[in-house]
Amino acid sequence: SKVSSWIFSIAYRMCLRVIKRESHRGNVLQILRLQPRTDSAEFESQLTDADLLARAMTTLSASHRMALTLAYYEGYSTEEIGRIAGCPTGTVKTRLHHARQKLRHYIEQHAS
Repeated sequence: SKVSSWIFSIAYRMCLRVIKRESHRGNVLQILRLQPRTDSAEFESQLTDADLLARAMTTLSASHRMALTLAYYEGYSTEEIGRIAGCPTGTVKTRLHHARQKLRHYIEQHAS
């Protein structure tokens, strides 16, 4: 195959990874019910929500926090996270599920 085909394939896969990463970031905000806000009072409320999320993340175990960070902020797939963490893909999925449940529970208890 041509070099141009090879370069196009690399660029295409990089674009897909960026799109996937950005969509994951949006999913995290949607899951935690954080919506973009515009006025200053709402902006302060958003900061409070971000602080709440940061506090909730500190309550997670290191393995749960790592799985969430890699999946939703860095855009890695469960297979890639499994290779990084040295565990099966099923374990990664379980960690993500339990971490989301713990975050949701913490936020529901501490949200005003």
